[in-house]
Formats: sequence, C-alpha cells, structure tokens
Amino acid sequence: GSNGSGTAKLTADKTVMGRFFENISVNAENIKGNYFFRCNLHAGRTIKTFGKSGGIAGGNAYAGMSIETCNVGNKNEIATNIRLGFDGTQEDNSAQENLKEIESQLIILNNAMEQYKKIYPPEVRNTMMVYLKIENAIYTKELEKKAALEQIEQRDIEKQEHKKAYIKVYGTLFEGTSVAINNAVYSSGTLKGVMLKNETSQMKIYRI
Repeated sequence: GSNGSGTAKLTADKTVMGRFFENISVNAENIKGNYFFRCNLHAGRTIKTFGKSGGIAGGNAYAGMSIETCNVGNKNEIATNIRLGFDGTQEDNSAQENLKEIESQLIILNNAMEQYKKIYPPEVRNTMMVYLKIENAIYTKELEKKAALEQIEQRDIEKQEHKKAYIKVYGTLFEGTSVAINNAVYSSGTLKGVMLKNETSQMKIYRI
C-alpha cells in the first residue's frame, strides 16, 4: 500500500492495485484496494475494494462506470465525495472548435482551387506549384476533418456508456457522503446494502 502524505501521485494506463491507500492521488483505468482514506481517486472505468472492512473514507473518488465497495464514509461522517458517469470535468469544446477551424480552412482552400480552375485549363494548372500545394492541403485537411469527426463521435459513445454507471455499497453508505452520478445527486442519510443508479436524471436506490 501507500501513504502519500497528501502530495504523492500514482498513475497507470491500466490498473493500480494495493492493500491500502492513504492521502494519495491515484489515476488509472481501474483502481483496486482494501481501503482508501482521504485519497483523490480517478478511475476511467472502475474502483473496487475487497473484504468486509473494505471502503472509501474521505477525499474524492471518480469512476466512469462503477464503484463496488463494502463501506463509503465512516461513523464520524467524514466528508466523502463520490462521482460516477461521464467525466464532465475533462470535457471541453476543443474538438468542436478544431472541427470548425478545419472547415473554415477548407472553405478558403476550395475557393482558391475553384479560382484556379476558372482561370487555367487542367494542363496548365496541374503544372503549377501553388495549385498542387492547394490540392495537397485540401487532402490533408480532409483527413484532419475525418479524425475530428471520429473524436467527437467517440466522445458521444462514451457519454452513452457512462449512463449505465452505478455504485454498489454492500455494507454501509454513511451520512456525510455525497454521491453524484451524471446529473443526479444523493447526499442524505445513512444507507445499508444499496445500489445507486441515475435513471432518467433521477437517483434510484435499490436494495442489494
């Protein structure tokens, strides 16, 4: 395990595993351990704890798809923030802005190409370096546009997948804990043996 004294960070492309984590930031696709105390956890997919004493107490924990644990928070009502679903904190408009910029450049390039086509016959313009550069630039920008559209589409797919996000608490979800799943929030009293999901923008609580 690890005690990071509030400054250490662990980062992995796939999975971080350990017996205990205290006062440390962990960033990975999956995070697994016996317990987490006052940590900042960011899991692209899942966070899972093991055993009847396994839990998350204090700090912040985000998982894109699911959190499964015995306990969340503690009897002292330590402030514990749980967040699941689409990671809006990392969402920005860069992909859309990039697409708009590419489309704007394509308009300029295509207009320039049309001007050359009006003025010069094919046998002339196809030997002109400027025209050939415009042609190559259009080809390159079309590839960039395709990549930008694919990035936006992938983001939309992720949003749909993250609508299925949930947290299962087999033991106790203590008062003092806030659970946010996409745009639904639970921050009321203590619960035992529950699964929380966001359904039609409302937090649903199921007994497990």
